[in-house]
Amino acid sequence: MSLLDFYRGWRALFFFLLGAWLVERWWVRQLRQGLRLHREMRFSWAQVGDRLEERFTLENRALAPALWVTIADHSTFLHAPARRATGVQGRGHTRWTVHHTCTRRGLFTLGPTVIHTSGPFGLLPLTLNFPESRTLLVTPPVLPLPPIEIAAGGRAGEGRPRQASLEPTVSAAGVRPYQPGESMRHIHWPTSARRGTLYSRRFENTPASDWWLLLDLCADAHTGQGDDSTLEDAITLTASLAARALSGRRAVGLGMYGQRLTWLPLAAGDTQRQRIMQHLALAEAGDQPLGTLLTRLENRLRPELSLVLITADTRPAWLEALLPLMRRGVLPTVLLLDPRPYGGDSPQALLETLHARGIHAHLLPPALFTRPEAAPGRRGRWEWKVTPLGRAIPAMPEDLRWVSE
Repeated sequence: MSLLDFYRGWRALFFFLLGAWLVERWWVRQLRQGLRLHREMRFSWAQVGDRLEERFTLENRALAPALWVTIADHSTFLHAPARRATGVQGRGHTRWTVHHTCTRRGLFTLGPTVIHTSGPFGLLPLTLNFPESRTLLVTPPVLPLPPIEIAAGGRAGEGRPRQASLEPTVSAAGVRPYQPGESMRHIHWPTSARRGTLYSRRFENTPASDWWLLLDLCADAHTGQGDDSTLEDAITLTASLAARALSGRRAVGLGMYGQRLTWLPLAAGDTQRQRIMQHLALAEAGDQPLGTLLTRLENRLRPELSLVLITADTRPAWLEALLPLMRRGVLPTVLLLDPRPYGGDSPQALLETLHARGIHAHLLPPALFTRPEAAPGRRGRWEWKVTPLGRAIPAMPEDLRWVSE
């Protein structure tokens, strides 16, 4: 009798496990057909320092509840995959929000997402892959820049303002030697005939010239690693200068040579700002020196422009490529990032050479980019305002001072 009872126990266990397996299989099939995950974000682009909010909705269309669910987020926007554990009842849904702070520039993906779950007994694990993803472009931060003197190119802004002038008229203020590439309409023929060489008129009360921004992306010119490098400081400075010039209704062009040559012709307005920010967000260091960039763009720059060079290269080799532009009447301004805090060489010799040649030059320390008010979102010291288009932007302070040598 005891032997028969023993076999009856195994039989009961067998039927119990069989029933559990059948229930588990039905449960998992229900979850496979019923679980859906939705991700929502309001913006497709942001700026370093922005705080973003993403909403997740886990929907269960099946009758069986999901007792436990693990969601793994494999977005490239995150430094590491994020995980969350939750549950959802049958024919129900659950929502939660995730807050992100943009700390790096670049093009990222939100997704894909993987869900892990099972039935009530955990006998049949279920993995659901949601390959859907969307891109998020994070542009460099735009910092509040102190006043900086940019040399005006050509005839624009080179004359003295007339104090008694009631309207912004354009009048000749004098003459100067003619520069190759200038328009023949600006030549002052009586003075040219009298002195035996060409002279151009100088104008007063003329509008400020447009800006050409040339960014040095040569890897050998920069020091530091990752975010703590002169390369990231240079990209941030270029973005800030472009935003400042465009807000002042100037036309801005951008040239840089990283993995490929980037050349954005002069333009003004919000569309040009978006183009510049997009290219700066994707900028990577290359092997082409600044001199190569200047040589390739020599014939595309006219004297009426302000040329702004952003570099951390303390070697004077690129000056040889700058001299032909200066002879054509282009007046450059060099913004030199100080490489010493990152282990680079002293820029003093180059600064003395630039000043000796009459080139406007400013030395920018890393402290300009690391002060608290220059890092929105990290300490929350900025106040935020919402534009009519619904974008949150920082209300930037304006009481900063430029450090130059």
